[in-house]
Amino acid sequence: VWAGDAFVNLELVRRGYATAYTVPPNVRHADALFQAERAARQAGRGLWASAGVPVRITALNYDAPGADHLDPNGEWVELTNQGDTSVDLSGYTLKDEGSHLYTFGPVVLAPNATLRLYSGRGTDTATELYWGLANDAVWNNDGDTAYLRDAAGAFVDAYSYSP
Repeated sequence: VWAGDAFVNLELVRRGYATAYTVPPNVRHADALFQAERAARQAGRGLWASAGVPVRITALNYDAPGADHLDPNGEWVELTNQGDTSVDLSGYTLKDEGSHLYTFGPVVLAPNATLRLYSGRGTDTATELYWGLANDAVWNNDGDTAYLRDAAGAFVDAYSYSP
């Protein structure tokens, strides 16, 4: 979106009010948008203001054996509480760069504990949660970013990868 000479999309990303997202063939300004997002994230502006929560995305397996959509539980994300007190993850969200969004139910992560969120289906336990997908995959094999936000939408952590 342009308003006169101002590239509104870039300004929103630069100020931290939007994330960079491009869809081919509309990638003309991709580099500028992703650089602006990195700068906003590093500066903690807007959406990137830290929630101050000690939970981190510590691992992500994006490439299930075989076809990802046939084995969604071959994809998973690990979260670790690196703090000294328990963290109630109720209402927290985990999102990819696309449209996949997982909202945590009532789960408490103890200090130094790790939980694994699988993309497929299963029975939730204290250390294993399931997104609930069937014949679908969340994480792109050619690169993606996982975004963790608290129940109020404040930024907690991000984990990017590329093969």
